[in-house]
Order: sequence, then structure tokens, then C-alpha cells
Amino acid sequence: MKKNVWIAPIVLVLALILNSCGTQQKATAPVTTPVAQEPVVAVEPLKEVISIADALDMYQNPDKVDAITKKYGYKLKTNYEVYRLDKFSKMYYKNCALAKLLTADKYEDYPKPMRKGV
Repeated sequence: MKKNVWIAPIVLVLALILNSCGTQQKATAPVTTPVAQEPVVAVEPLKEVISIADALDMYQNPDKVDAITKKYGYKLKTNYEVYRLDKFSKMYYKNCALAKLLTADKYEDYPKPMRKGV
């Protein structure tokens, strides 16, 4: 019988604690601000540079490489070897000069800086 007497007050205290722990808070809607959109600018591809589509075509179809590189004005150097660095069976270049030729097929690994007045 004593168990029943203590169970009722314990349940009552727990019910009061659970009901009184939280406070009612009202949620406010966040203020939405309009997002400024960047203007879209039309961009034209450079006609003297290989496009991504042509580069993929060169990668997937090696037989088209010569035609595509001639279309954009690239030059071919075969068996290009940079001294103590690397060797390339084919190298395409444009708007640059090759390094100084050391032997019949080897080039200097870096250009020497030019001095003024010499």
C-alpha cells in the first residue's frame, strides 16, 4: 500500500516537471532579400586558339591532329628533347621560339636571361 502512495506523487511531480520545462516561443519568418543576379555576358571564342571541341577531337582521333593544328597555325617539331629534362616525339608550338640548340637534336633546358647593353 505504501508503494501506491509514493507512486502517485512521483507521477504528479514528473508530469509537472515535464510540462513546465519548456517555454513557448513564437517563430518569426526570416526576411527574404532579393538576390542580385550577375548579368550574362556573351563571350566569343578566340579564333587563334584551339577550342575544347577540337582538342577533344584531337585526343579521340589522332589522325585529325595535323589538320586541326594547321587550321590554327601551330608548328610541329618532331623528336624535341630538352637537355636533362624530357623528350617529346611530337611537340606543337605557336607564338614562341624554341630553346637554344645544343646538339643535333637536344635543346637547352632554359633560356639564358638577356643582359642589357650587350
